[in-house]
Amino acid sequence: MLFSAPQHPAVQQVFSLADSVSLRFNSGSITLPHVLIGILRQYEAERTSRFWQRQKNPSIAARILQQHGISAHKIEDRLSFGPLSTEAHRPALWDADVQLAYHLAEHELHWMDQRELNVGHLLLGILLTPNGCVLLESLGLRKWRQTIDNLRNALQFSDEEGQRRRPSRYTRSARLVLVFAQEQAQLLRHSSLGTEHLLLAMLSEFQGLGGKVLKNLGVDIESLKAKILQIQPAETSSVDVLGLSENYKRLLDRASNERRLRHHSLISTGHLLYHMLFLEDDVGLRALRRLNIRMEDILVCLAQYIEPQVPLLEAVVDGIVKLNDRLFTLTFEAQDAFLLAQSEAQRLEHRTINTAHLMMALMLEESSLTSHLLSSIGLNRRRLRGVIETMSVQDARQRYQAYRLSDDLQTTVHLAIDAACDNCHYPVVNPLHLLMGILMQPDSVALQLLRSMSVNVSRLLMIVERELSQRKR
Repeated sequence: MLFSAPQHPAVQQVFSLADSVSLRFNSGSITLPHVLIGILRQYEAERTSRFWQRQKNPSIAARILQQHGISAHKIEDRLSFGPLSTEAHRPALWDADVQLAYHLAEHELHWMDQRELNVGHLLLGILLTPNGCVLLESLGLRKWRQTIDNLRNALQFSDEEGQRRRPSRYTRSARLVLVFAQEQAQLLRHSSLGTEHLLLAMLSEFQGLGGKVLKNLGVDIESLKAKILQIQPAETSSVDVLGLSENYKRLLDRASNERRLRHHSLISTGHLLYHMLFLEDDVGLRALRRLNIRMEDILVCLAQYIEPQVPLLEAVVDGIVKLNDRLFTLTFEAQDAFLLAQSEAQRLEHRTINTAHLMMALMLEESSLTSHLLSSIGLNRRRLRGVIETMSVQDARQRYQAYRLSDDLQTTVHLAIDAACDNCHYPVVNPLHLLMGILMQPDSVALQLLRSMSVNVSRLLMIVERELSQRKR
């Protein structure tokens, strides 16, 4: 099982020790008692190391357990030995409770706007699981709700190394939405937190961009809630602990990655709403479709909040771009192509980004269909780069900090938008559309380079048209 949050080295040590305990007791999987023993053993080992002397706030989790009289020996006394096995030991799998605890720990990490999961988050996740709470109470922990609050406060102020908390990476509205989403999930008696609860939370916190967009499209919270319950009925009993749906975790990861990629200072509800549109089999999107809300409508409405002075190559809300008053969306692959083209222009110290740089960028994305098509007609990446480097460009060999699109690249983008508009009124441009735009412009720099390299442009254009027509079916 893969998890996205980076781990503090202490967490890795805890699971290594838990695996050793699992082996010693002949268990088939790592359970919550094994993890608790790992936390306490790691704390004991840490105290004897030199690293202990440098830590200002060592092992919050273990100290909380010890304050309640919980020790590794006390937990081990309750464990029973499993059947002996002659098979070679393999790393034990986590049982369902440990997996849930880790997911909840990751959720707390996201909410605290911290980047590295430490042992304190792990104990917090255990406390939030039903079986973990019962286990710790049986071991002597009292007032577990107060313990959770105290642990949260300690973690929010500092991490395991005693460093001050980093500034929030979410806007105020986005932070409120993350909190309101948990409340909505509990009100609907759902066992896992999903994007559908984020949509309800956006409507509750209507000052954020996501809430404004949904309100402008005529979505009201009661109608959306009814559609969600049709898709995902409420549980028969109340739910105390929430898990995290895969789409929820995927959404937060994508928004965080795009924020770093685009150098945006904060993640807004607009970012969350935008990335939600590209999730597969999502309950929230299905509920919106039942309200006759289309993805194109949301994208257009998001684009209305674009500031007119946004730089040309900067995505407005990640993938939404404005070029000469035309709004369109770039797929993730197309966004990467523009970033690579900008890098090529910067490497060559060119002031403008032209179609030759974009062609090189399309070749550099080796896993993409576009790169495969270009390679299939005999186009060599090294040779193409060599030809581009020898281009006689007037502004070459000069250093510039600002970049702009050349006229031929702007024309190419418009042609790509036209190609993407065939089946929908709102264009979503992918790398194939960009390649089509290059090939349909007779005066583009890239087309001249292809002809100088004896590339059969007509055949390539026919192949691209065939691929695009197959995608429409």
